[in-house]
Amino acid sequence: LRQKDPKFREAITDLSKNRTLQGYQKLDRLGAVQEIEDHEERINQICDDAIASQLKKRSNLIISPTNAEGSLINAVMRTKLREKGLLKGKDHEIKTLHNLNMTVADRRDLNKHDAGQIIRLTKAIKGGYKAGEEYQILERKKGEDFQVKNRKTGEVKPLPSKPEHNQIYREQNTNLAVGDTVRLTSNVKTKEDSHIFNGTTHQIKSISKKTGEIKLSNGKTLPKDF
Repeated sequence: LRQKDPKFREAITDLSKNRTLQGYQKLDRLGAVQEIEDHEERINQICDDAIASQLKKRSNLIISPTNAEGSLINAVMRTKLREKGLLKGKDHEIKTLHNLNMTVADRRDLNKHDAGQIIRLTKAIKGGYKAGEEYQILERKKGEDFQVKNRKTGEVKPLPSKPEHNQIYREQNTNLAVGDTVRLTSNVKTKEDSHIFNGTTHQIKSISKKTGEIKLSNGKTLPKDF
């Protein structure tokens, strides 16, 4: 834990050990919890605080309770970043994978599966399924079993077993520009044959007009559809 203040460190320790109520109450007593009832005012304050932190070269992470609010915050944030000249050049539309954050129980429930969803394996599974492979769920007729297609090879196979060994994503178009910060939701192999790890954040230094590849501030290059 990187918190230097012992009282904050104690609160963060509670949160990290799933003692959510105790951790929240300690943060509240420290004045670290701010409640803003007005929706528009709250969104603007979140974005302003995050940008102020960025300008001070401090890391920050915005956590939203819903995807809809997360998308709204992202839109407001990017507008403010452009106004301050922190985003440069035109937007590039990049296909990205949005983690649906399904529980293992959800992943076992076939009613939660839809055609077009992407399954990314976190461990190898019997039947020739390798860790790191991505499969797209195919359309099926009523009564038929689900099938998936390997996104790299095109091979069609049955839906992999062991839902505890995969994550399910939805493909979406994301606008990115130089200056944007991206947070990875899986380990990614770079063009330089190194790896950037899940959960890390990186600022975009350049985007190739020709290939769509993304150069990061750490010197590594992400493939177009990371």
